[in-house]
Amino acid sequence: MEIVIDPDAGFCFGVTRAIRMAEDAAKKGPVASLGDIVHNPEEVQRLKNKGIGSVTHTELPKMQDETVLLRAHGEPPSTYETARLCGLNLIDATCPIVSGVQKKIKKAYKESLAAQGQIVIYGKPGHPETIGLRGQTENTAIIISEPTDLDAVNYNQPLWLFAQTTMQPAKFSMIADEIRNRFIQAGQNPDKMLRVYNTLCHYVSGREEKIREFARRFDVVIFVSGANSSNGKFLYSCCKEENPKTYFVTHANELKKEWFSKVSSVGISGATSTPRWLLEEVKRQIREMEI
Repeated sequence: MEIVIDPDAGFCFGVTRAIRMAEDAAKKGPVASLGDIVHNPEEVQRLKNKGIGSVTHTELPKMQDETVLLRAHGEPPSTYETARLCGLNLIDATCPIVSGVQKKIKKAYKESLAAQGQIVIYGKPGHPETIGLRGQTENTAIIISEPTDLDAVNYNQPLWLFAQTTMQPAKFSMIADEIRNRFIQAGQNPDKMLRVYNTLCHYVSGREEKIREFARRFDVVIFVSGANSSNGKFLYSCCKEENPKTYFVTHANELKKEWFSKVSSVGISGATSTPRWLLEEVKRQIREMEI
């Protein structure tokens, strides 16, 4: 049986960088990530075994003079202020791409104040990255996750549109088009009123097409991801649409032998938060089932 691991699966650059920074820091002493460093319980446990724990935002103000790592998702300015007041040693592992978006939004926010405009962010409400992005606007930005949310926008005021880096490109384009149409309906010129910034991460957004192509190549696809990974849920749905025999697992123990009966090829893929070692473990387990 042919078993192939998707060459594009596994950690994105930002997550890889954050984990490396955490492991380097742990060699010098205890370090805690503010929130799980990655949305994958298997990897979180591996890091915990190396002395890399996690703390919540509620616990942060109670800490003093400790080392805390800010994960790739980024944080709002209020987190940095809390860390300063508590004398914490911060290791800022914010993905450089996310940092760049934060800077753009902060600059646009100042421009919007002068123009009596508004900042709109296409993102998931409550997602760590979106919280960090919205924080650059003193938490005034309007968060849009669905076209139905666009009723909250004022179409008689200038608008700056941004996106959480891991959102869907097609949906971002659809929302941008809908905003343009609503400006026209309001009697406004969208070319003057709307500024669109495509702040999607091209590594993440480009995976949809690749993973669909990958899923079509095999009799069965095993998709490996943490259950709480939004990126994982989306990419799994892409695989499932292309190949109905796609199965979602969080670790190798969830594999079922009957999935591979009379199967000649298996593809293994995963979210951007799925570690490569876990994909290899799943491959080994499938190979053992074959024997």
